[in-house]
Amino acid sequence: MWRATIAVLQGEDMKALELIIERIILSSRWILVVFYIGLVAALAVYAVSFGYKFLKIASGVFELDEAEMILAMLGLIDAALVASLIVMVMISRATRISSAASTRPARPTTRSPSSASSIQAA
Repeated sequence: MWRATIAVLQGEDMKALELIIERIILSSRWILVVFYIGLVAALAVYAVSFGYKFLKIASGVFELDEAEMILAMLGLIDAALVASLIVMVMISRATRISSAASTRPARPTTRSPSSASSIQAA
């Protein structure tokens, strides 16, 4: 059945079908924007949580012993690393989504400005 359908689609019809499928696939990448907006909101909530934890640690700096202080600081470091990971994911994916709007096809490179290895901590 499929072979008969493919045999009917020749020349211009086949090219039109390929173009439609290509546009659908490229357009579907814009659905991911909703998820990235959610990541931005989650990052903002996480920043508020980080600030609360920091204030809690800072207010009890003289009450905590050495082991508790180290664990609290490791918790803050963990939060900073998670936030950095979220930012790296958003930056790398935003580049891919915006390439859908360009007229030339996106070509993956080994060292792009938005690669994870080029993002440096301040």
